[in-house]
Amino acid sequence: MGGIHALVPVKGLVNAKSRLSPRFTDTERRDLVLAMLTDTVRAAIAAESIERVTVVTGDPIVADAVRALGCEVLREPARTRSLNEALRWAIGQVDPNARLLILQADLPALTAAELSAFTASAPQTDRVFANDQHHTGTTALLLRSASTPFEPQFGVDSALRHRDAGVRLVDGEWPGLRHDVDTADDLDVAVSIGVGPATRAALALASAAGERS
Repeated sequence: MGGIHALVPVKGLVNAKSRLSPRFTDTERRDLVLAMLTDTVRAAIAAESIERVTVVTGDPIVADAVRALGCEVLREPARTRSLNEALRWAIGQVDPNARLLILQADLPALTAAELSAFTASAPQTDRVFANDQHHTGTTALLLRSASTPFEPQFGVDSALRHRDAGVRLVDGEWPGLRHDVDTADDLDVAVSIGVGPATRAALALASAAGERS
């Protein structure tokens, strides 16, 4: 059995996290999305249990940013129409013997220690996932291998759909892993936990711009 290979799917920046628009300008929102991805990827790279980190994206700005962090990139085909379709394609591109971790890209408070604790939460023969702070979404999903037949079910009520597909829900003391960001309220909670340096910097710049305006 190979080491853990993390796949991080990322949509294009232009329309990402539109529910943050009431608080941020379009430029600030895009910069914040990229910063949250940066902190998520850095935590994954630093996690002792993870051997490789690959970002799946069709956005060239995202691709350049994560390559600068030391990430691999899988360029999502233009024909893919959803995150789940992009993931199905990406799973077929990686080492079939690797344990496969699918990790959401918007976890600015994630730490390497939390991620290692999550990946250690199940034997290599099991499939597990972590749900989000609302108990409805999926922030991380660990498969026994990339060759195991599996249909990703990310999206609305993904936690229920993954559980119904036979993936076991696990819980632990990992607030950063469970707090993804879709709304301004989500962001406030993540900040209270403690976000990474890239997200802190993006928020500081947005705050300074707001004070000047």
